[in-house]
Amino acid sequence: MRIHGSKLNAQFCAGIVAISAGAAWIAGTPGEDTPADTMVQGKEPLPAKESSCFRGHEDFVTSVAVSPDGKYALSGSFDQSMRLWNLETGEEIKRFLGHTDKLHRVRFSADGKLGLSCSRDGSLRVWDLASGKETRVIKAHVGGIPRSPSGVLDAAVAANGIVVTVGDHTTDGLRGSVRVWDLNTGEELRQFNEHLGPVNRVAISPDGKRVLSVNYLSIWTWDLASGKKLHQLRERNNIHCIAFSAKNTSWVAMGDRDGKLSLWNIETGRVLRSWRAHGFAVWSVACSSNRPWAVSTSGTMDSQKRLTDCTSRLWDLNTGQELCRATGHTHAIFAVAFLPDGTRFLTGSFDKTLRLWEIPKELTDPQ
Repeated sequence: MRIHGSKLNAQFCAGIVAISAGAAWIAGTPGEDTPADTMVQGKEPLPAKESSCFRGHEDFVTSVAVSPDGKYALSGSFDQSMRLWNLETGEEIKRFLGHTDKLHRVRFSADGKLGLSCSRDGSLRVWDLASGKETRVIKAHVGGIPRSPSGVLDAAVAANGIVVTVGDHTTDGLRGSVRVWDLNTGEELRQFNEHLGPVNRVAISPDGKRVLSVNYLSIWTWDLASGKKLHQLRERNNIHCIAFSAKNTSWVAMGDRDGKLSLWNIETGRVLRSWRAHGFAVWSVACSSNRPWAVSTSGTMDSQKRLTDCTSRLWDLNTGQELCRATGHTHAIFAVAFLPDGTRFLTGSFDKTLRLWEIPKELTDPQ
C-alpha cells in the first residue's frame, strides 16, 4: 500500500493518535481563555544521536513500547506481527503471530511480563513474553460499520491489570466504543459509549484513576472505577495523539492534524500552551517520566514522493521551546516512546524501522 499526503491522513489516522488552541470547555469548571499559538524562539535545537536502528518488519511500523526496566521494546506493524527486541544488542528476540489484519498498537503489562497487541481484526491479544505463547484473545471491537472496520485502535494498561480499549462503532453504528476489561480473566467490566464516531486514542492517568478517550471531535475524561463521565472537551481540529505527563498528572500533551502541540490541564479545562510543533500533522507524542519533556513526531510524503518533516522533536512543556531534534527516518514517524531513565527515546516509522535516539548530555546532565 502506498500512502501519499492527504491519503496518509485519511487512511491511517483512524489508527493513530492530542489538543489545539481552539478548544472549548463543555463540562465541569469553565476554563480560562486559550492562549495564542506560541513557539519559544531560543537556541537552535541540539541534534539527537541515533544509537541503534532495528530492521526486520516487512511493512509500516505503527507502534512501539518500552518495557518498565528499559531493556526491551515491542513493535507492531502492518505486517500483522508484534516483535520483541533487546534494546542494548538490537537483537530480535521473539516474533508473535496470530492476528489476521494490521496491528494498530502494542503495550507492555505493568510488570513487563506480558505483551498486548491491538489489531484491525477486532481483537486484543495477550502474550507471555518469556514463552512466546498467546494466553488470551479478547474480541474487543468486532463488527462496527463495514465501510470502517477499524477494529481495536488503542489500549491502555493500569497497574492493577485493568485494560481499556477503544475502537470501532457500537452496534447502533453511531457511537464509538470505550471498553474496560480485566486482563486476568478477560471479563468486560464496563463500557463508555458517549463519543460520536470511532474512538482512536485512550490513556490512563499515572495515578490509575482517570481515563482519557479521544476521537476527532471530542475528548472525554472518565472515572475508571465507577465509569462516571467527568468532563468533555470539544475540538475543532482532528486530534491524533495524547500523553499524560508523569511530572504533573493534571497535564496532558496533545498533537493535532495541523502540526500543533498543546498542553491541557484536565483539572481546570484550561489549555495552558499551544504552539506549532511541525509543518505537518503530529502523529504521536510521549512524555518523559522524570522531566517536563515531550517528544512529538511527524512526516508525510506528497504526490511527488517528496518527504516532509520526518522528524522527532523534544520539547520543554514549561516553555514550549524545542530542545532537541532527531532526523534519520525516511518516511512518516507514527510511534514514539521514552525509555524510563529519560535519556533516550524510541521511534517507529513507515520506513519499516525502529530507531533508538540519545538525548544530548547537555540536556540530560547539564552539570
